Amino acid sequence: MPKPDCFRCLYFALTWEPTHPKACKLFGIKSSQLPSVVIFNSSGEHCNGFIHKDAMKVQKEEED
Repeated sequence: MPKPDCFRCLYFALTWEPTHPKACKLFGIKSSQLPSVVIFNSSGEHCNGFIHKDAMKVQKEEED
């Protein structure tokens, strides 16, 4: 499985905290590093919660 790109993930967010500007809404992570890096460093596995932002857009269009 390739490393997930947090910038393309539905759960990725930017914060106003200068020391912790990157966040993951799914796992509740705030860090200076990308959340996927924090997850990999702590567990040794790539993030399994990644959902591409465009996938949700496509799903909504199909429901309409």
